[in-house]
Amino acid sequence: MRMWSWLGTAFVVVLLQTTSIGFFRGSLYFDLPLIFIYALALFYGPRMGLMAGVAFGLLQDLSSPSVFGFCILTRGAAGYLVGRVKEMIFKNNGAYHVLLMGSLSLGLRLLLLLAHCEEILRVHTASRVHRHAHAHEAGHGA
Repeated sequence: MRMWSWLGTAFVVVLLQTTSIGFFRGSLYFDLPLIFIYALALFYGPRMGLMAGVAFGLLQDLSSPSVFGFCILTRGAAGYLVGRVKEMIFKNNGAYHVLLMGSLSLGLRLLLLLAHCEEILRVHTASRVHRHAHAHEAGHGA
C-alpha cells in the first residue's frame, strides 16, 4: 500500500476508535490502533511498527487523561517487538493472530492498571502527608 493509503486507513482507525467506544459496554473493547500497529509491523518490520506505535500512542496520550507517555511507550514497544519477531509469527493462522493480539492487549491493559494504581497511591500518600503537616501546624498554632 502507498503511504497515503496507510494514512487514510490510520485516520479511519482513529475515527472508529474514538466514536465506537460508546457501542461496546462492559469488558468488550477493541483496541483498533493496536491491531493496526500489529498489521503494519507484520508487513513492514520493526521500524514501521515503532513509528506507527509512537504516532498512535501520541494521539491516544493526547486524547486521554491517563498517564502521559504510557501509550507512546507501550504502543511503540509493541510495534517494534512484533516487527522484530515477524518471521517467527505464523502469518496464515488466524487463531494464532487472535491469541497474540488478545495477549498483547491484555498485557497492555495490565500495565495501564499498574500505572493507575501507582498514581493513585502517590496521590493518596501526598494527601496524607499534606493532612499530617496541617494537623502538625494546627497543633503548634493553638
